Amino acid sequence: MFYANDRIGLINNVNTLLNIDNEKQEIYRFDKNKSNKEELKRIVVDINKSQNEIVYLITNESFLFEFFNRNITYKYIDIENNILSQAQEINLITNFFSRNNEEIRIVFKNNIEEILNKYGDIFNIDIEKLIKGTAYKVINKKDLINLINEDLNLISFKQIITSRLIIVFYRLTYFDLYASKASIGRFFANHFEKSESFKINLNRNPFGWFFTNLNNKVFRGYRIKPFELKLPDSEFDLKIRIAKKLLFNNVKLKIVAESLEISEEELKDVIYNQTKALSSPYYTYPYKL
Repeated sequence: MFYANDRIGLINNVNTLLNIDNEKQEIYRFDKNKSNKEELKRIVVDINKSQNEIVYLITNESFLFEFFNRNITYKYIDIENNILSQAQEINLITNFFSRNNEEIRIVFKNNIEEILNKYGDIFNIDIEKLIKGTAYKVINKKDLINLINEDLNLISFKQIITSRLIIVFYRLTYFDLYASKASIGRFFANHFEKSESFKINLNRNPFGWFFTNLNNKVFRGYRIKPFELKLPDSEFDLKIRIAKKLLFNNVKLKIVAESLEISEEELKDVIYNQTKALSSPYYTYPYKL
C-alpha cells in the first residue's frame, strides 16, 4: 500500500536551511512575500500529483488552508526564538454514513477538533469565510466553538444535525472555505433527506445542557435516520413458501394458518396484499411474491 505524507512547516524565513533527513526528498517552498496565491495553487497541484512517499512544504503563509490528497503532518518552526512546535498529524474520518447518531456525533466532533482546534492553532482559518451563509453569528473562533459544542449536544439530545453545523463540518473536512451551502445541502440530503425547520424547548432536558442560541427559536436541521441492518427471517420465509403451495392446492386458509402457527390475518397481509406487506408489522423486510 502506498503511504503518502505531506509535511508542512510554517516558518518565518522560508529560505532557512532545515535538517531534513533525506536530501533527495521532494521539497517545495512558498514565500507569501514573493509569490501570489496562484503560485501556491500550482504548488498544491504538484504536491497532490507527486508519487513520492514524503513531500515537504516550507512556507510562511499562516493562512494555509488547501486540500492535500495525502496525510498531513504540520508544525510551527521559529528558529530565531528557538521555538519548535510538536508535529501534529491530521486524522479525519469522512465516512460517517451508515452510523448511529452517537457515532455521527463523534465523527463531527473529531473532524472539527482536528481542523478548527489543532490545525487552527498553527495555521489561521478565516472564520468569516468558514461561517458564510450559516446561522452562526460570531466574530471569533472561541465563540464559534462554543456554539458548535451546543450543536453537537443537540445530536445526542434530539438526533438533529443543524444546517449550520453541516456547512462548517463540510468546509473544514474538505478544506474548502468556498463550498456553497446549496452544494453542501445537496450532498447531505442524499443521506439525511431534506432539511426541516425546528422550534424546540431545548433547555428542558435531563442532561444539564444549556442552549444559548437555538432554544425556542426556529432553526433548520437534518434528522438522523436510524441505521438498522435487518436480516431476513429464514424460518418465516420458509413458512410463507409452504403456505403459498398449500393455498395453491386449495388447502383452506384456516388449516394452513393453524398448521404453520401463523395468524390468518398475517397470511392475508403478506401473501394477498403486496402493497401492505411492504410495511407489514408482521414482516420486517420486503417480501417478493
